[in-house]
Amino acid sequence: MVVLNTPNALRLTFFHKAFVIPFITLLIQYLDEFMFITVKLDREDDLRTLNVQNQDNTFDYIIVGSGSAGSIIASRLTEDSSVKVLLLEAGGLPSPILSLPVISYIFNNQKSHDWAHRTVPQSKAAFALNNNISNWPSGKTLGGSSSINGLINIRGNVQGFDLIASRTGDPLWKLENVLKFYKKLETYNGWFDKGSHGKDGTLSIESPILVPCTKYLLRAGEELGYRIRDPNADGPHVEGFSPVEFYLRRGARSSSYTNPLKRDLKRPNLILRKYSIVTKLLFAPGSVNEVTGVEYERHGTKYFATATKETILSAGVLSTPKILMLSGIGPKEHLTRMKIPVRVDLPVGQRLQDKYGALVGPFIVPKGYSFDQYRDLNITSVLQWLAFGEGPMAAGRTEATYSLITKKSKLAGDIFAPDIHTYIISQTPVRPESTFGYSFNFNEATLAHFKKSTNYGDSFFQLVTNSRGVGTGFVRLRDSNPHSPLIVNPKYLQNTHDVERLVEGIRFSVNLVENTTAMKEIGAKLFDVPLPGCEGVPFKSDEYFECFARHATITAYKYCGTASIGNETDPEAVVDSRFR
Repeated sequence: MVVLNTPNALRLTFFHKAFVIPFITLLIQYLDEFMFITVKLDREDDLRTLNVQNQDNTFDYIIVGSGSAGSIIASRLTEDSSVKVLLLEAGGLPSPILSLPVISYIFNNQKSHDWAHRTVPQSKAAFALNNNISNWPSGKTLGGSSSINGLINIRGNVQGFDLIASRTGDPLWKLENVLKFYKKLETYNGWFDKGSHGKDGTLSIESPILVPCTKYLLRAGEELGYRIRDPNADGPHVEGFSPVEFYLRRGARSSSYTNPLKRDLKRPNLILRKYSIVTKLLFAPGSVNEVTGVEYERHGTKYFATATKETILSAGVLSTPKILMLSGIGPKEHLTRMKIPVRVDLPVGQRLQDKYGALVGPFIVPKGYSFDQYRDLNITSVLQWLAFGEGPMAAGRTEATYSLITKKSKLAGDIFAPDIHTYIISQTPVRPESTFGYSFNFNEATLAHFKKSTNYGDSFFQLVTNSRGVGTGFVRLRDSNPHSPLIVNPKYLQNTHDVERLVEGIRFSVNLVENTTAMKEIGAKLFDVPLPGCEGVPFKSDEYFECFARHATITAYKYCGTASIGNETDPEAVVDSRFR
């Protein structure tokens, strides 16, 4: 395990203070402007070739969205040179700066590459966020969210595939049949044994450098009876701790654009049209649900494209239901209210779920034991990354993860899979407005609270999440205009089951730090000033942790459920086991 060298991390030269820190500050401050320049240049180039690109309008397949799924589908379909595929993407080329792991957490909500969705104000949660609104990033660029996300390689509760097989009656969805596809995607160079992983896949996985406090946290987990295990091993996801692995190739982002899409765009049978916003589906005359193609807008002009075989919607958890509803497929009552003719009455957007939780911390550790970008990034680390793809520049800010089954779930006999999944985030909040403020929408009082902790040393956070929450929200149209933002309401912490388990997860995160010999060795502790808004509650009581959860509520970016899978008799299903 490679760990950041603590003494070097504390040694700041005059050059570093005079030039490096101001440069990093300016880079973060003007990041959106820089990325808009690259998009502007790409858009202008796209306009120059527009007439040539738009000559063909009939294809075998049309794929809407070039994200994590769309890129792979386009690659697989065009392996057959006789098949002609149109790939429509609302964004353009990803900016080169997106390949830099160390600042991946601030790419969210940059409108040059992100749809930048926002929830409605939450009534029971997100009180520490401006107007109780949560930012919901979603990639609007080639590679989709795989081009802007936190890079983490985590399969999650894969035993859920067996539930899908049972719900749909389709044995192809069983875990034993799905695991091979994970392996097919991977070129694995992570921490663990390679037997559960692939070696010739399109997505490269690497193990990053870790900050010093991470090894103590992993020891603390073992001290509490949890083993260090591969969270992505064959078989079900189980309790335990692990250092994080990232989708990287030689220290740079590995996305579904960098490989395979960038490579496969050279194929003459794969036609890409960037800056294309699909506004509705087209249907066969006399049919209510036989799709023949799409209507889309590109650079201000409306176009139509026809698919002779299939039209594939892979536009993401929010844009896919939007396109369906604009096309008349969705809840009858809602579509009628939007004055959209109803084709098929289905519960589109009605079972929205998110893997979300509370950003717990700051946890104080000695200086040099966590990460401070203004201190730990220097000329040496830049050269190390450019030459070898290694060092602190090649690491995202997530250090480790752990999963557990709560006591409440065990008492209820609900041990199917872990219900708490926690991310260890090494980030000393020296200038929290440019990180936690921009990414998560934390308000000024909370940012000031985070910054105050830097007077006592370095710090890290734990994003404690419900990985099997039962509460659901919804996605709805604001009106019939395809350019209007969606109404997104995840209904955070409106379900007692979810609240109770999240509180238990938060208590565990604090116990991990404050009541283990390993963490006591470095004097680690939760910042002992109450979170703004929770001052009147006994510190570290269950009531305090619930207050904390209802204030510091943020997403872990795992939205799902808006086009649920099921069989024909399932009233909650939108698509069948073959996504039809």
